[in-house]
Amino acid sequence: RLHSKSNTLHINLFLTFILRAVISFLKDSLFVSHLGLEKDFLIASDGSIEFIQDDDHWECKLLITIFIYSSNACNMWIFSEAVYLTMLVYRPLTTERRGVKVYIVLGW
Repeated sequence: RLHSKSNTLHINLFLTFILRAVISFLKDSLFVSHLGLEKDFLIASDGSIEFIQDDDHWECKLLITIFIYSSNACNMWIFSEAVYLTMLVYRPLTTERRGVKVYIVLGW
């Protein structure tokens, strides 16, 4: 019974946990001093940091956007699981007949 509806929701939840962990690790390894990518700022000889204003910093924006999306997707999957379990308790016959597509769309 590995292909049950609740397992489908659990798999998607764990996929978002993995996605968030990978993106978080990538962000932490690419950012210098948790400020930005190495190409986005200059470190002066006295140790002060100056951001380069001429660049559009699209790589940094993309990485942060994906990180925020993955964090929000984790929260939405936890919410989707809670709604599904609540519906199983209060309306078991209706929930069993319906698919999990609504929860998948809500989660992602």
